[in-house]
Amino acid sequence: MPSGKYFVNVKSANYLDWKVIDLPTDKTVINTSLTFDQQQTGKVHVQISKGAGDYLVVMLPTGPDGQPVIKSFHFRIAADVKDGQSAKFDGVKAGRYKVILNGKQQLSPSTFALTELGVAVVTIEAGKEAQVNLP
Repeated sequence: MPSGKYFVNVKSANYLDWKVIDLPTDKTVINTSLTFDQQQTGKVHVQISKGAGDYLVVMLPTGPDGQPVIKSFHFRIAADVKDGQSAKFDGVKAGRYKVILNGKQQLSPSTFALTELGVAVVTIEAGKEAQVNLP
């Protein structure tokens, strides 16, 4: 592989683990491990104050600056909320996450449009449940 920065990750249900690997040369060999540690997980309860509706709640792991570690459709945790007012996530790796509430409008049987309705940043602690209120 050419030298450069590489993002490696693993996902299991609501658990994400990742590392950024720096390859200084194309001949460099780096061994790394990603782990699933149930003891380092928490829960998130997202309350939607807009009331019942169709929503997509997305959680993106963030760095210290509050920005997503990587902007990728696949590197996220998400839950569809159909005619509901909350979403619950169990088994989430402790850390900071950007939580985005999207309104969901069905355009056809296989497509839908998303409208961002609210954003919050939450810190998840191992063994605890974090509460997030979004409009």
